[in-house]
Amino acid sequence: MESVVSKVNSAAPEPLKPWRELCDSDNKKAEDKLRSNIKQNNSTDFKITLVGNSGAGKSSFINSAFSISRRRIADVVRVKGEAVSGIGTFSFDGERAGPDDLFPSVVFLDTMGFSRSDGNKCNGISEEDLKRVCNGEIRIGHKFNVDSAKATTNKYRPNCVIFVVSAEIFLHDFNSTNIVLKEKMGSLYHCVPIDIPRIAVLTKCDNICNDTAKDASNIFKSRIVERVVKKAATTLGLQENKVFPIVNYTKEVELKTTMNVPILYAVQFALNFARDNARSQLPDED
Repeated sequence: MESVVSKVNSAAPEPLKPWRELCDSDNKKAEDKLRSNIKQNNSTDFKITLVGNSGAGKSSFINSAFSISRRRIADVVRVKGEAVSGIGTFSFDGERAGPDDLFPSVVFLDTMGFSRSDGNKCNGISEEDLKRVCNGEIRIGHKFNVDSAKATTNKYRPNCVIFVVSAEIFLHDFNSTNIVLKEKMGSLYHCVPIDIPRIAVLTKCDNICNDTAKDASNIFKSRIVERVVKKAATTLGLQENKVFPIVNYTKEVELKTTMNVPILYAVQFALNFARDNARSQLPDED
């Protein structure tokens, strides 16, 4: 007769309970709900500004959002390959969604990244330039750390700022480069005026968790990802429900529902907070 112990040992392990509950346990239904919520509740010319370390995937996040919107891999922003060193974006660039997009009239604004240079210093976007971005004092095409001319209107003042950060820098606290990048991220975070809502998007979660690399639907079950989300929230002074782990579209040639859902959550919250912010602001001057 088979022992009770052998029965217990041979039983399949219970699936991990998600550390963040989705709007629906079925990924396809969750994606449909998120798409519906975004499309129904978006009708304003929102400006969403992205800030983040070099190589984190700000441009890839924009492309991923547009890919999901258009149900195919989109290339609206040129992306620097990971094997190429350097900052990437040097100028203030914007990409406006069209009337057929999931989020029509929304403008995604990309800023210069930053990376560790010598010692405890970072090169890239300065605190002063980010303050000017948040005050709406620069125009499309502005060269970061070079141009000094100020715009005369607040046309591009953001309604929401997304801090796009590689999850890898929160994985190993003892890494000196990660420490410097986190300090830089924290200083930039505090340059954003208190009246502008902020969220964080953690990219490259497939690089820190094998289960997530195999199947992106594991992103909200992974204890490694959960731990990194908590660290990011502490570093930036955000609530955990404002930190969104994702995997960008960088290798795939077809869309996957399991990758779409985490990205759509980030987009939905950014647009919701942008809407709240827009309602509290006076109209832009001509």
